[in-house]
Parts: sequence; C-alpha cells; structure tokens
Amino acid sequence: MDHRPAESRPRGHPAGPAGGAPRARSTLVEATERLRAEIARASLPYELAGAGEIRVERELLLTRLDGYVLPRLRRMDAPLLVVIGGSTGAGKSTLTNSLVGAPVSPAGVLRPTTRSPVLVHHPQDGGVFMSRRILPGLVRIPMAGTESPAADGVRLADPRSLRVVPHRAIAPGLAIIDSPDLDSLVEDNRTLAQLLFGAADLWLFVTTGTDYADAVPWALLSEAVDRQVSVAVVLDRMREAEVGAVRVHFATMLRDRGLASAPVFTILETTLVDGLLPVRAISSLRRWLHEQAGDPDARDGHIGRGVVGALDQVRRRVRALADAAADQAVADRMLRADVSTCLEQAGRDILAGLGDGSALDVRVQGAWQAIRDSPEAAAATGWSRWRLTAAPHAAWARYEAVSEALLAAVVAMARDRVEHTLSRLLGHRRGHPVPADRLGHHPELTRLPEEFTTLVTESLHEWQSGVLGRVRPKPGRGRPPAAGEPSVVAVCSLALGADPGWIAPLAYRVLEIEAPRLDVPAEVRAARDDLRRRLDDELEVQRLRLHALLDDAGGGLGGQALRAAAEGVHAALAATELPVG
Repeated sequence: MDHRPAESRPRGHPAGPAGGAPRARSTLVEATERLRAEIARASLPYELAGAGEIRVERELLLTRLDGYVLPRLRRMDAPLLVVIGGSTGAGKSTLTNSLVGAPVSPAGVLRPTTRSPVLVHHPQDGGVFMSRRILPGLVRIPMAGTESPAADGVRLADPRSLRVVPHRAIAPGLAIIDSPDLDSLVEDNRTLAQLLFGAADLWLFVTTGTDYADAVPWALLSEAVDRQVSVAVVLDRMREAEVGAVRVHFATMLRDRGLASAPVFTILETTLVDGLLPVRAISSLRRWLHEQAGDPDARDGHIGRGVVGALDQVRRRVRALADAAADQAVADRMLRADVSTCLEQAGRDILAGLGDGSALDVRVQGAWQAIRDSPEAAAATGWSRWRLTAAPHAAWARYEAVSEALLAAVVAMARDRVEHTLSRLLGHRRGHPVPADRLGHHPELTRLPEEFTTLVTESLHEWQSGVLGRVRPKPGRGRPPAAGEPSVVAVCSLALGADPGWIAPLAYRVLEIEAPRLDVPAEVRAARDDLRRRLDDELEVQRLRLHALLDDAGGGLGGQALRAAAEGVHAALAATELPVG
C-alpha cells in the first residue's frame, strides 16, 4: 500500500512489471547517468554566497544516485533491502539478531554497540551484496552465519566496513541491515546511518514508548516523506499498560506527518532468551517482512516507490544546484573579463615603461657608465674607431654586460607590471560576486608561474637577434653575430627610452662608429614595435593560461544542462511506468 497521501504521489507511474519494459528502463538508466554526470560537472568553484551549502547538497545528490538509484535501476531483481535504524538504545541490534535467530550483530548496554553495519541475506543472494552493487564506499567483510560478531574486533569497529552475513533464516529475496545509531555521539556513525538509509528500499524504524516523540525519529521520518520511501515502525519495549495510549498518540503523529499508512508493530517489554526476543514477540514482524519480499506486487511496489521517490527528490533539489551553477557562470564571465582587463592594463603599464625609460634601471645605467668611463671613450673628441677595435675583448665584455642588463631589466619590469595588475584582480570592480581574497580553488589566478620569466627571456633573446639581423645582416670578419655587438646594444637601449639623458647621446655616438649608414630613427621604431609585439604575445599566453584555469574550474557551465538532464529523467521516468504500489 502506498504510504503517501494521493496528492503527493508521482503522476504517470502506474503499477506494472518491476522496472517497466527493458527498453524503457534502459532509457531511464541512461537519462539518470546523464543527470549524474551533469551534477558531477557542477563543481561550483567560486566562493559565492551559499556556495558551500550547495556543494554539500551536490555531494548528497551524487551519493543518492550512486548509492541507491543507479544500482537499483541496473538490478531491479536484486533482493529487497530493509534498513533497521533508530535512536541509541532502541533495541535495533537485538531485533536484528532475533529476526535471524542468531547473534549476528553485537548487542548490549555499552554504546554504541553497532559501529560497523551488518547486512544479513539468504545464502543464495550473496553475490549481489559482495559485488559492491550498493554502498560502494564500504569495504565488505564476509562472515559465516555462525561466526561471532566479536571475532575480529578491530575490523568490525571500522565504520567504513560492511559485515555481510549469509543466513537461511532470512527469506530469499530479502536482506536486512542493522545500522548505527542516528543520534550517536560518534559523527562517523551518524553519517553512516544516513548513508545506509539512503540505500534502502524500505525503512524499518525502531523506537520505544518513551522515545517515540523525540526530535531525532521525526527528523528521519520527515526525510522518508520527502523521499517517499516505504516505512514501517517498531514500538519496542512497550509496557502493556501503556500500549493503547501510545499507539493512539503515535498513529496521530504519523497521520499528521503524511505516514498514516505506515504499519506499526508493537513489541512488549519482555525477558530476553540468550540475548534474543521470544519468537512470538516478533512473529508478526518477521512474517510481514517475508511477505514484502515474497509477494511480487508488494516487493515491486516498495522498490518502484523508492526509485521514483528518490529520483523526484533529486530532480527537485537539482533546481537549487542549477540556480547556483547559473550564478557561478555569471561570476565566471566576470572573472574572464577581469583577467583580460588586468592583462590589458599590464600591457599599457609595460608600454609606458618602454616609452619613459623606466625600464633602464640602475643595472643598465651602471653598465652604460662602464662604457662611458672606458679607455675606448674619448672624453672630448668622440670615439676613435681604431681605439675601440684595438681592445676588442674588454670592449665587447662591457657591451655584453649592457645587453644582459637590458634583458634582465625588461624581464623584471614585465613581471612586476603583470604581477601588480593580477594582484588587484577583481579589486577594481565594486560588488564583484567573488571576493578578491577567495578565488575558489584557484589562487594561482593571481600569481604568475615561474616559467613566465623563462618565456619572456627567450622572447627577448629572439628580439635581440632580430635587431642584430637588421643592423648587421652579414657577420663581420672574424666574429660571429652576437646580441652584445655595440650597434645592437645601442639600438636596443634607444628602443627602451635611453634615459637618463646621457645614455641616448652615447648610444648615438656608438652607432655613428659601428653603423654609420643606419637609419637610426627607423630602426629604433622597428625594434620598439617588435618588442611590444613580443611582449603582447607573452601576455596573450598568460591570458590563455588563466582562461584555461577557469575552464578547468568548470564555473562557466551554467545550469541549462542540469535542467535539461533533469527533464530527461522526468520524461524517461514517465515512460518507464515503475510500480509505486
């Protein structure tokens, strides 16, 4: 019987064969896999308002699809999975052991007793649960049906493990899980309990006559209504004198919360026999569970209702994820615009440095000072060609020093200008949705990589070689072309502004001697334009690098694909006609 009010049941899914027609179910599986892929792609990398909460929701959606919906859709014929859960001390493990007729799950007064969950199934169904079809994140620990639950205390206390116990007391086609306490003091246990309930076809909630009105049970039952999963309730350790009043009150609470059809089983307070409840105390519950697994209509109804309800819940919650993804796409576009704006500003700053001579820092000035003070320089009458060539080694070493200083100065200026503008990324835009100090998972957006220096250095070497090819097309006698030739050094210095004022006259005097026929103004313009082009190319490389980082972050995907995938699931679900009881 469907436990939901008629108005809350999904429309368009009448009862029918489990899983509908094979082709329709295959289409539903494919549509669900597409939705799962789109949810996984929505990484939400930027720290927008509420992004943290939506990321948590995204992980919950993936867990729901991976832990229940997709495994169940792929194996609609797998055993009906019943998860037994409830608050601390409700008697879950004792009930599990009593249903099996053996101590398969530790029970006692120490809390928590169930640290790792126990899954009990009929021996013929073992392959289904050892394959990690469900709960893929839990390590399987196979156990014999007669093995003591304390046989390996270390492994069995690991909340990441799942003890899998075959036992003939469980009907074929049925499996039950004893889960940790929902209100456990151990956070891992609480998280695991929620994970197990997410993988169930049917929830068997255990509470007591004193605890049934507590907040923890009803928080879980509210989730059951939202997910539309089948629920049965066990009122455990009831005093006979209180049964009537408690059942009436509890039934009213169930009805008010949309669970009027949930079956309620009562277990009176009784003496345990070898740690187990008397057979008569649980006979009606055991019979009902076996009927749910053995009756095709009942079984298919639970499974169909669980799948439809979980998919409906996922589709509803995807809307918030899609809205958040759309906000991320807006931020992504703004970030890309800001990256371009910053690099354009860096280009303008570099251009200004090339024009006003600020690129010629103290290193360059010192290197030129060494030339001005050198023996080759004639203080009053100009330079002597003979005197320059008479001491080639010392003279060329000084020009090489200027060449290296020029290169280092331009590299330093370019790096400084780019780093400065990137450090202000987003800072110039008031009200930007991404805080400047929290650029998602990619702080490298505001940092230059080390290879930037290498790339600019290589580009400047090529620039110097280009100037050399124009200034001295053919190598001189006895000396190969070199970027440290006096004429090349002079042209490169003039192209960088040649400040302070004494460097420019000195560079021109060098050119009068080394390249008397050179059109100096034209060559300087050509050298400056070539340098600007090469530096612009390096800035474009950085723009592409930063945009590639944004591509990898995935913030620009938007929410359209998510919404389309959710609609695809809705259409496939209607065509599949899963039974919902």
